[in-house]
Amino acid sequence: MIHIADVARDPEYPQDHARAVGLASILVVPMLRESTPIGALGVSRSVPEPFSHNQITLLETFADQAVIAIENVRLLTDLQARTQELTRSVDQLTALGEVGRAMSSTLGLEGVGALAMAPA
Repeated sequence: MIHIADVARDPEYPQDHARAVGLASILVVPMLRESTPIGALGVSRSVPEPFSHNQITLLETFADQAVIAIENVRLLTDLQARTQELTRSVDQLTALGEVGRAMSSTLGLEGVGALAMAPA
């Protein structure tokens, strides 16, 4: 987490940027998925004052919820891809079954047996 109550007093923060966008305080919390950062969520204000514990907790909750939403989208995308893959497999198996039925009905039982026993 990054919490700078007064950006003007922080020598590491780019002062040109702070003046250009009019920010005086900043709070940034990480978005973590299984302890791995996947992004960050930040807020700022134009007056130099620290963010309260409740505000920090609320932003952390928003970040956690954003991670859950991102993970749900990833899982849904994976599920849709897998469903399309299974649908293609079912379509292929259905087509093979239809070819097999057509061959069986065309050749008759004896023809299929002879074909199965014929050398390759």
